[in-house]
Amino acid sequence: MRKEPDYSKHPDPPSQMSTGAAAVWLGCSRAMIYKLYRNGELRGYKVGRGTRIYTDSLREYQEAHQGAPPAVAGKVPATARPPVRRAGRPRYQKSRHLDR
Repeated sequence: MRKEPDYSKHPDPPSQMSTGAAAVWLGCSRAMIYKLYRNGELRGYKVGRGTRIYTDSLREYQEAHQGAPPAVAGKVPATARPPVRRAGRPRYQKSRHLDR
């Protein structure tokens, strides 16, 4: 997996960045960045299949959510429940149709 650059402490960050770099900037996941982009809280544009987020939009979001609870600021709260294990066969078992 590619390591995204951390522009959060950079004195002169680029005018736009990838969703991965934006996630590092805000300290959240890429999925959260996509959610904020779809909801209109972050401005950006599409480049083919990729999405670029404007740095000014990230700064505005940070200022608007400064001092807010982590869930609002784009981070997962510490009290988040672990994922629920779905019913079904365990992953380590072979499927039945291969045993025939």
